[in-house]
Amino acid sequence: MPVAPSRRSLLIGGFALTSGGIALGLQGCSGGASDSATDESRAPSDGAPADQDVRALCVEFEVALIAAYDAALGSGPNALLSSIREQHLAHLTELGGSTAASPSASSTSLPAPSTNDLQERERVSARAVRSACSEALDPELIRTLTFIAASEASHVPALGGLT
Repeated sequence: MPVAPSRRSLLIGGFALTSGGIALGLQGCSGGASDSATDESRAPSDGAPADQDVRALCVEFEVALIAAYDAALGSGPNALLSSIREQHLAHLTELGGSTAASPSASSTSLPAPSTNDLQERERVSARAVRSACSEALDPELIRTLTFIAASEASHVPALGGLT
């Protein structure tokens, strides 16, 4: 029976990702050791439809988070919010997405979200990305999603310092 990663391992993974380090020992979404049958069934799929759908979903979440941070930063500069926004841009780039295809926060005039709203958006996105790990087939995509989910989960307590 797979064991879910602890909150501590998610936070450590998020910290390692955001500081450019390598999160050693992070199990990923599989949660346990694998055998050869599992490895064969999860072999890289070179753009399998399931992986494309997972990427598209995760890109949507990243674009929405970037737009929310753009709106929040519209009311004035904030180093923490700018840093988290940059991390989401890195996530988007890693997923192969772009903000060019979506309307920006400035063009849609989104109201500035509260800190609590940003925290809730981060929670929802972290859960969705973590859940997407079970749908992905490519091990590299699964690894990327694991790091993104951990990073987003680490944003929640970081944003708590703004309230």
